[in-house]
Amino acid sequence: MLSLAAVLDGMDREQAARIGGMDRQTLRDWVHCFNQQGPDGLRDIRSNWLSNRVFETYAEIVDAACDAWRRLVDRPEVITSIAMREWAHIGQR
Repeated sequence: MLSLAAVLDGMDREQAARIGGMDRQTLRDWVHCFNQQGPDGLRDIRSNWLSNRVFETYAEIVDAACDAWRRLVDRPEVITSIAMREWAHIGQR
C-alpha cells in the first residue's frame, strides 16, 4: 500500500516499487487493479497466486487452476503485462 500511496502522490514508479519491496511490473499490476476496482481490487491480489495455496486433493488443484485461468482470461491487461516481462522471452529470437 505504501507503494500505491507513493504513486498517487506523484512518485516515480521505479522508486515507489523499491520502497514497497517489489519490482516496477508488480506495482504496475497493483495500480491497474486499484484503478479498475478501487481498494477492493487489492483485497485478494495474493489469493490469485496458486503457489501460495495448499491443496488436499488433485481435484482441488484442477478446480483452482481452472478458476485462475478463467480469472486470467477475463483480464487481458494482465496477460499483456505478463507477456511484456523479460523472462517471458527467454530463448526466443
